[in-house]
Amino acid sequence: MRSARYLTVFGVLLGLTLFFGGMLSSRLLSSQLPSSADGRAASGQTEGLSITGAVQIDAYHSDGQLFASWSGHNALGAAAKNGIAACLPGLNTSPAYYNGCSTFINKIYVGTQNGPICCVTDGAAATSSGLPAGCDSNTGSNPCNGWKSTASIDVGSSYTVNLAAGIHGASGAAFDWIAVSPSFGVTAGDRVIVTITFTVN
Repeated sequence: MRSARYLTVFGVLLGLTLFFGGMLSSRLLSSQLPSSADGRAASGQTEGLSITGAVQIDAYHSDGQLFASWSGHNALGAAAKNGIAACLPGLNTSPAYYNGCSTFINKIYVGTQNGPICCVTDGAAATSSGLPAGCDSNTGSNPCNGWKSTASIDVGSSYTVNLAAGIHGASGAAFDWIAVSPSFGVTAGDRVIVTITFTVN
């Protein structure tokens, strides 16, 4: 009879030990899970990847005198966002408007936008280089975090520059749009140099 009582007490103690031990282990494990600032699991975090564009536009008369200078930001077009989303993970090697993933900007244009009517008047081939200067995208020892596209545009007629755009020359698809405000006027013989700098954050 006494042994049966001891067995009962022992069983109760063993059950309580396992119960509280399980709760403690569960709490310790959950406290070690990585979490974001708001307490949710880290698997739901946002990478926060973005591309920031800065623009510098300088206009010169035919005698080389600088007469207008503008700096500001740009906005990626829908075609550009679609192309990036398709090309980066290799979903599509020829997204709409770009005919491939190798070149998104090979020309830069300037022109006038009048309400819904958009006109890019003069353009020139763009040259691009990695940033920061001297970065090496092949080995990764000095990685690039952006690029710069520049074009020197010879003006053929008189108009007001309030728009610039980085263009895929073959299709005419705009990678980015630049609203130039305040605008400035140009005449035949002037030269406009546009530099668009992109930084991947």
